[in-house]
Amino acid sequence: MLRFVFKFDKFDKTPYACKVIKKGRSNIDAMFAREFEILKRLHHPNCVRLIGAYEDLENYYLVMTQCLGGELFGRVKSGAKYTEKEVCTIIKHLLSALQHLHNQNIVHRDLKPENCLFDNEQRISNLRLIDFGSAFIINDMNRKYQELAGTPYYMSPEAVRNVERTGEELKATDIWSAGVITYILLCGKPPFGGKTTKEIFTKILSGKLSWPKENVWSDELKDFLRHCLTRNMRKRTDVNSALQHPWFDQVETPEISTFE
Repeated sequence: MLRFVFKFDKFDKTPYACKVIKKGRSNIDAMFAREFEILKRLHHPNCVRLIGAYEDLENYYLVMTQCLGGELFGRVKSGAKYTEKEVCTIIKHLLSALQHLHNQNIVHRDLKPENCLFDNEQRISNLRLIDFGSAFIINDMNRKYQELAGTPYYMSPEAVRNVERTGEELKATDIWSAGVITYILLCGKPPFGGKTTKEIFTKILSGKLSWPKENVWSDELKDFLRHCLTRNMRKRTDVNSALQHPWFDQVETPEISTFE
């Protein structure tokens, strides 16, 4: 017997995506409740949209808009070469989604190309941020939070150290991840890589940001990356300032038709 958590029109024949969350694991009920609450708050063309949710005896189900263009990660893995102008468009979409989250004191905490989907199969189409299983609502901006979350390549120095952070400092971790994604899109590899998690973390904590010799990047882009990949989380740019960076003025970003 199904119990609806949030009803949707059963006569709607539009194809949707469905995330299945298996019950029985530790804290899974609380994790589902948190993700469900976050998805209900998202109303932005660069964020996946919740259509409905329900549960049965074995699973929870989150029904969301379907993105037919596939993962950003899949395109990078297949060898897609994006120009600086194209990357600027993609990152502007990502930061716009992040701005929508941060304005509501929500942090994603697991930004990576796998969690970015295109609406369609065009080379550049509307980008949507997905997978809010690690996301978190900051209820007290002055409180110190400490909980390990993220994927090694995209984790900030403070996330690697798992230090206590205020709400604003948690937001800074998302900005670092956005900077890493920008770097990867331009050269196909992370700025701080390694063969093991230990090697990756060592590079993140002590490695120096450098530019691939074979790539010619604009000064505006390099400055944008420096602001996103600032090791001191208190000096790192915030999402509003990032979106105002001259890089987005210098590089033309074509208007893309979007829908919520």
